[in-house]
Amino acid sequence: MSRRHNEEGLISKRSAMFIIIICAIIIFLVVSAMDSRDESEQYIHYCEMVLDGHWPNYKELDCLTGEGL
Repeated sequence: MSRRHNEEGLISKRSAMFIIIICAIIIFLVVSAMDSRDESEQYIHYCEMVLDGHWPNYKELDCLTGEGL
């Protein structure tokens, strides 16, 4: 009986590790998508400020064509 209990415990540990790995991958993908979105929003804000004449184009981005996004 104790051997069967140990095998069940091993399976639940494997399942827990699988769930933890899947959760870590999901978290990584969400953070990566958020980072990409933030970068795009910063680019848009920068170009709006440059095109409105509030900031100089110190990054030398081509805000008219959208290159650099």
